Amino acid sequence: MIPIRNWFGQPAWFGWTRVEWLLYVLLVFLAAVLRFFDLGIRTFHHDEAIHAKEAYDILNGKQFRYNPAYHGPLLYFANVALFLVFGTSEVLARVIPASFGVGAVAAILLFRPEIGRTGTPLAMGAMASSTAFLYYSRFLRNDIYVAVFTLVLVAAVVRYVHNPRPGWIYLAWIALAFSLATKENAFIHGFALVVVLLVLTGVGLVGLRRGSIATGPLSQVSRAIMALGRDAEHLVYGALVFVMIVFVFYTSFFTHLAGFRDAFTRSIEYWTGVHASERVNQPWFYYAMFLIMYEPFALVFGVIALLPTRRWWSPFHLILGVWIVVTGFVYSVAGEKAPWLVLHVLWGPLLLASWWVGRWFDTKNSSIQRLTIGLLSGGLLAWTVWFAIPINFQRGDTPNDFVVYVQSSPDVLEATTVVHQAAERSGKGLGLRVVVNNEFAWPVVWYLRDYTNVLYTKDVSIQNAREADVLFMTPAEADSLGIELPEHVGRQMVLRWWFPEFAYKAWDSGFLANFVRDQEARSSFWNWLVRREVTPVPIGTFDFVMYVRTDLLATGSLGPFRL
Repeated sequence: MIPIRNWFGQPAWFGWTRVEWLLYVLLVFLAAVLRFFDLGIRTFHHDEAIHAKEAYDILNGKQFRYNPAYHGPLLYFANVALFLVFGTSEVLARVIPASFGVGAVAAILLFRPEIGRTGTPLAMGAMASSTAFLYYSRFLRNDIYVAVFTLVLVAAVVRYVHNPRPGWIYLAWIALAFSLATKENAFIHGFALVVVLLVLTGVGLVGLRRGSIATGPLSQVSRAIMALGRDAEHLVYGALVFVMIVFVFYTSFFTHLAGFRDAFTRSIEYWTGVHASERVNQPWFYYAMFLIMYEPFALVFGVIALLPTRRWWSPFHLILGVWIVVTGFVYSVAGEKAPWLVLHVLWGPLLLASWWVGRWFDTKNSSIQRLTIGLLSGGLLAWTVWFAIPINFQRGDTPNDFVVYVQSSPDVLEATTVVHQAAERSGKGLGLRVVVNNEFAWPVVWYLRDYTNVLYTKDVSIQNAREADVLFMTPAEADSLGIELPEHVGRQMVLRWWFPEFAYKAWDSGFLANFVRDQEARSSFWNWLVRREVTPVPIGTFDFVMYVRTDLLATGSLGPFRL
């Protein structure tokens, strides 16, 4: 009988030991628990509502027409398939992003030969607990999809350099196609890929000129470049697969052929305009600030690992280093900077940091060196978890942290609960008369998607207000019409709120000196940073006034509404 210790140490798939596989499975399971636990607790963001409602409408007969403002079709069609089988709900709408969040952790295994025995579980654990990756894996946005496809894309390049096979070429084209079918920043990643390939070609030609194609990293790149020349036909066939995938999705499965053209014309035209307008404007240091605050492990060790050292040079190091520099620069100078885009800036440094730290444990180094690196990396990862848990499970819809940016408030859930209770109490059911000012349409449209007697209007008239059982009005409309609605009871509520960006947008060269001299500012910042107290700078809010007919309250209160 084989002892348990020996059984775990025996090789399994890909030559990795059974204990390694067990660890990988546990880390993927941890990622799944963190992403699926209490998935529906957070109020739907208005972008989530737009994405989910579009999928719901497609399910009910609407034809999808690509609009670059709302990104590519893959997210919508994926949710259509899910809704078709299981029905609609906030939890179901977030299931696919959560699944991709788990997939991002599992995709790191593609880099296992390069990252190493220690670096691989370290990277998987870091991504599983990452504040940004966790938050946007529990969020119906496109970026977690693109992040996974990009991980696979770069992994395919790394794997091809390590072991040139046509299959990696097809995988790269497929990953890039699904990325473009998801969101337009695939063009940024396509550009980065071209730069990587050009650098690899240059390095490979240097190796060929030296005639050193027998051993070493340089020769490995040279052999890959030579193999790529022999695999030219597979590059062409892969490109055809890319075109087919993009064509199928952007033409809405062959029902709107103009969508394919729009994928390459309207998308670039629209987002070039957004870049020029700086719609979501952030300072140039935004991503560095974000990583310092929430992902210091990736930033600190990722920057250290970028420094070239002859001892640790490898094709993986070169590919990922070029990718990080190119994408980091492009995203930092782009006119639109947002917390969800951090995913595309973060995963590269996270992998490179894990590779660098792992090398200290996989190679011969002193115990003191290992202990120092272990304590420092463990402390930085613990710092990330310190943010990740409360942000995702305690205050995910409260913008006390700039990872949240702008978010629908819990008042929206309370308001829609009141609508559902009023529908039941009135006996009108889904025919309840609801009037909503268009300014509050999102995410209200999603929550009231099954109601058949809802009026969305630019301005609420007194006639519409008097006929309504429930009203969503602007504070200005409430001031004007409220006195003429004695049969209604009103309450002001928050539709969405946002982190006070001006707290850091005003930073300049003199900020640090003023901050050091201001004891109150230092104390407030410390309490926010460590004790997680509410920021002393007031958050911004966008309010609405909700009215409910008084006769619906005759038998008792409805949420916060009572006679």
